[in-house]
Amino acid sequence: MLSGSAPAVTVANYLELERAAKTRSDFRAGAMAPRAISNVKHAMIAGSALASLVGLLKRGEFSAFGADLRLFVKHHHMVTYPDLFVARSPFQVLDAHQDTLTDAILIVEIVSPDTKNYDRGDKFRYYQA
Repeated sequence: MLSGSAPAVTVANYLELERAAKTRSDFRAGAMAPRAISNVKHAMIAGSALASLVGLLKRGEFSAFGADLRLFVKHHHMVTYPDLFVARSPFQVLDAHQDTLTDAILIVEIVSPDTKNYDRGDKFRYYQA
């Protein structure tokens, strides 16, 4: 470790801090990053998309989730709150808290001007893993 640099946060550290926090953060590259604040348009699109997905899925076999649930991307040691994602039952969870899934089969991000470069760049590559 370089002198004066902060130690990297582990996934376990992040989850401990995140579960106690009043605001949400993503975890990537050993660091926590604050989540962008949503707006009315974003929330309306997310709500409509979630309702549509729920209506399309086979009951019991697949479930759609909104941004209240975390997703762990193992290959990149990344934890984030996708706008929407779909997982197949039985769900694969990261730990006994059952608040972080590891097995999304579809991920939807609602792109905004503030997040479009990250959403279409690194985040897209992370999700492909």
